[in-house]
Amino acid sequence: MRPLLLLTFSLMTFHVLGQAYLIGSPFEKEMKSESSEKNEMTAAVHPAFFNSNDVIEEEGAPAFLGDYIKTFNQAINNKDIQQLSNYFDGAQHLINHEDQLTKYIDNFLCGFEEEKKYNGTKCITLEQVMKSETVSHKLLGDKTLIIKQKLKTKEKKNIMIELVLQLTSTSPKFIGTM
Repeated sequence: MRPLLLLTFSLMTFHVLGQAYLIGSPFEKEMKSESSEKNEMTAAVHPAFFNSNDVIEEEGAPAFLGDYIKTFNQAINNKDIQQLSNYFDGAQHLINHEDQLTKYIDNFLCGFEEEKKYNGTKCITLEQVMKSETVSHKLLGDKTLIIKQKLKTKEKKNIMIELVLQLTSTSPKFIGTM
């Protein structure tokens, strides 16, 4: 029984490592950006992320994505729940039920307190957010973009969340968090 358990565990470990290797390979692409000095400094500190400007120039990403992210941040800062429903996959059918829509969007606002990653996940509500800003982003393959957001709260805390954006040519949608 014990050798079978050891064999199963070993195979599962190799499977996970193989998937991690395959997912990691798109990070080796050349990164394009207007501010190369700033991005080189960020890449040295956080190699998986590159610093986000309002313009996202990444091969495979739609050209309008910079404006899309900018208006998303404005919608969070203004707490415009109707506009935010356009950004989250599955939120459109809740547009007539504001309480349910708010709870649905609040589910995406979970992350780590800045500089305190090991204190566990902290979830906040849209009402607690004072300011949202995009810190960085990374492209996984050609259909997925991970966007790192800093949410400043009324309690003077910074919550770092990573949103998963599924890229399409017409209407990208946030489909989850990391």
